Amino acid sequence: MITKKELNDLYEWGITTIIGDTLSRKNEYTGHQNKKEISKLDTKPFSEKKADKYIGRYRDFGTYMVTGNWLKMRRKLTTIRRSAMPDHIYKIHQNPEILYSGYANLNPGYYIKPHQDPDVYIEQYKRIQIPLYIPEPEKAYMTWDDGIKYYWKEGEPQVWYVMDHLHSGNNESNKSAKFLFLDVIKETQVEL
Repeated sequence: MITKKELNDLYEWGITTIIGDTLSRKNEYTGHQNKKEISKLDTKPFSEKKADKYIGRYRDFGTYMVTGNWLKMRRKLTTIRRSAMPDHIYKIHQNPEILYSGYANLNPGYYIKPHQDPDVYIEQYKRIQIPLYIPEPEKAYMTWDDGIKYYWKEGEPQVWYVMDHLHSGNNESNKSAKFLFLDVIKETQVEL
């Protein structure tokens, strides 16, 4: 089970986490310094990479303008980036129902073409997305196989069956949209 409190804790941590300077050198990202005082953080920054290097599970994912980094990866062994998170966030990541977690940054003006996520874990999974920063909510959304646009809202977690349905993502704004996401076992209960 993933509780509402855990989702809120992940959101609060996510908006106060310094994302490394990989992109800030290119003037593409300056971090969440306007959200909280950085001096209160007790975690190390983690860097951003192109999606194909940190996820490595989509053949053509590198063509999308998505960057980010992983926090937990469960394959033969479970690896959690302990140095990137405080104790209470680490404890959440110890939940065996979480197969993978990471941070994603969808660059401005980009579109992720319709796709179904591949079967990459031993268990079937669903995705929890936690929008951290949505610059223009009316311009950032997912479209599902029902043709309806589902808009992202900051701090409002959403659960999606990404393996089972065709979906696409849009960020039509002129600023990046930023997310935490968790792939969890499909039967996992999630309190929203």
